[in-house]
Amino acid sequence: MRYQIVNAFSNNGEGGNPAAVIINQSLNGSEKQAIAAQIGFSETAFLQSRNNQLHIEFYTPNKPIAYCGHATIASVNILRKQNLIDNGSYILHTNENDIPVIINDSSVYMQQAYPVFEQVSFTTVAAMLNIPESKIVDAVIARNGVGYLLIELADDDLLYNLQTDEKKVYDYSAKEDLIGIYPFVQTPEKLLSRMFAPYYNIREENATGMAGGLLGGWLHHRSNGETGDWHIEQGHAATQPTRGYLQVHIRQENNSYVVLVGGEAVIQQEATLTML
Repeated sequence: MRYQIVNAFSNNGEGGNPAAVIINQSLNGSEKQAIAAQIGFSETAFLQSRNNQLHIEFYTPNKPIAYCGHATIASVNILRKQNLIDNGSYILHTNENDIPVIINDSSVYMQQAYPVFEQVSFTTVAAMLNIPESKIVDAVIARNGVGYLLIELADDDLLYNLQTDEKKVYDYSAKEDLIGIYPFVQTPEKLLSRMFAPYYNIREENATGMAGGLLGGWLHHRSNGETGDWHIEQGHAATQPTRGYLQVHIRQENNSYVVLVGGEAVIQQEATLTML
């Protein structure tokens, strides 16, 4: 079985988060899960065209996931590179809600629902990160179909030297039905972030579109709508040596807000999988 490896949220062909994309293969859920586990990337996307509609599913190495930002960007980028779609707006159908996507000359954007939020205890967060509570600026659970714990920290030195307690992060994610945690720091030019999701067998990844969209929504909410555009650099200490680069925009549609998360992507290679 052949699959594509695509680095989504790259920058001029460098960096980004790798996703595997498999197109138009008739597979059941167990087969998809086994393939995702064997490939071993944080997410593998399975894309099919049925009845003139695009359908997509996402799997981590140990379980399905409702949505995945970087695998969405990766999948749409392949369709564009293969001249199967042009610039414009499209809908990806999932087992949950549909994902609107927008393609321009340089980037792909996915539309996300505006999130909802709930505050959390700094004591709990400090225990997961092995840091003093005084180093936490703010912390909130944000959800828009998936959930992440967003944690604002005092400085980037703290961010890049985190030693998380994986068991506590795992247990908290399971208890609160979260994908993982997303610590970050604000600077005048950009947001710096990391992402840990041991509950989904993702130790760390360096570009997370769903978490980036939740973060943009939260900062927009905190500013009472005064700010709506962010550049995020994620993954300084991730397994991959280079970061992911995400753009987040909040726009108003009718009487509500929607979140757009996007960036560049680069196809790394085509590979062949022999099922074990």
